[in-house]
Amino acid sequence: MAVEDILEMKRARRKQLAELLLPEEPRLDEVETLEISVRTSLGSHIRRFQKRSTVQWESKRASAKITQSHLSRRLEKDSPAAKFYSKLKFGIQSKLTPIGQDIFKLGAASRCILDETIKPKLLQVLGLIPFGTVKKFNRIKIGRQVFHGKAYSRVSKRNSYTVVYKKREDQVEYYGQIQFFLLHQPPPCEHGPLHLSCQSCKETSLAVIWRLEPEITVQFADCESEITVNHIQAVKKPRADNVEVIDVSSVKEKCVYVEFQGISHAYISKFPNFIETD
Repeated sequence: MAVEDILEMKRARRKQLAELLLPEEPRLDEVETLEISVRTSLGSHIRRFQKRSTVQWESKRASAKITQSHLSRRLEKDSPAAKFYSKLKFGIQSKLTPIGQDIFKLGAASRCILDETIKPKLLQVLGLIPFGTVKKFNRIKIGRQVFHGKAYSRVSKRNSYTVVYKKREDQVEYYGQIQFFLLHQPPPCEHGPLHLSCQSCKETSLAVIWRLEPEITVQFADCESEITVNHIQAVKKPRADNVEVIDVSSVKEKCVYVEFQGISHAYISKFPNFIETD
């Protein structure tokens, strides 16, 4: 056998051995199929995890909201726990200044110059001539509700100034829009400044309201059944000359106020309750 034949045989064996040891390269279509399968499986796992996380987060959020609502109703009034809850929800206690039975002033009060239309109303309520120092503020907390005056510029998306109030003399329900609040500090009498047992030295908190007069010529009725809806009332739009000054304890609750352009009246309604929330 010639030398060249021997070398050729050796080369052929080495090639066979190399083919046995080295795997065959995968085809392009197999690689693409494997890559698509991996991506699909990974995407499915990611979406399942995201959906599970969203459901768990919403469940925890709803549970916390319900727990918070139940907690506020179960706390004993004026207890340390209730005060701590109020501190967490409404801010530090130093911002809450008690001015009546379960009534608190929020924020600071500053001196103001009263309009000529408000002075006679204020004198009528106070019955004091001359009266002392009058300060103005814009926020108040009555029970669990916070009311803002319409002049309060930091709140624009919520209407917490349209309210139901009752006068002490007749206990009839009236509607109005709170413009701002007043704090009257009388001049010190012979007992000394702000004597606790002296009624003449007692501070008085008042609300300046534009009254919403009922529009008796308009009734809100369902367009299909033509049944008159009693819980929605038509009122005249507020005017600056129809002003009243009332004690803050006369303010009872907030209302829904809807006003349309092109008509001279608006609509007002009470909330069904203050427990349900979105």
